[in-house]
Amino acid sequence: MTGHNQVRSANRHAFTLLEVILAIAILAISLGYIGTIISQAFTNSANAVDGLEARIVGQTIIDQLKCGSMQIENAGPMQLSDTEALEDWLVQIMIEPTTVEQLVQVRVLVGRKLDGTEHPACELVRWFQDPEYAEQMAVAAASAATAATAESSGSTSTSQ
Repeated sequence: MTGHNQVRSANRHAFTLLEVILAIAILAISLGYIGTIISQAFTNSANAVDGLEARIVGQTIIDQLKCGSMQIENAGPMQLSDTEALEDWLVQIMIEPTTVEQLVQVRVLVGRKLDGTEHPACELVRWFQDPEYAEQMAVAAASAATAATAESSGSTSTSQ
């Protein structure tokens, strides 16, 4: 019996061809999935970089509208210069009225194509004071200041 057990235990130290083929198949399938995951990771990384750059470009346009270096009006799609963006980005500015008459909704779209065939890489929405309302307020303030100046100069001339 001891000799028979030795033969059986000697055979168990080696792998069969079926086990080797099965291990290689599992390894190949695993490497295929890992390759797919790595490819998807690179694609997601590139999309994240594009999305971040588009957001920076959109925020720059919002800041230009906020500080007054750009007029708050519908524009675009327009190509940005090399100093404004690192790559070829198109920007579109859409002005829409809101339920509050003193405010307008400013929508800035940034993308590689803005022709409706694909979604923009970034869409920012901000609310600004309506330029027409601001102009009316400035005219009213100027006329009030003129009236106050005329009234104060009239009262000083009558008191002398």
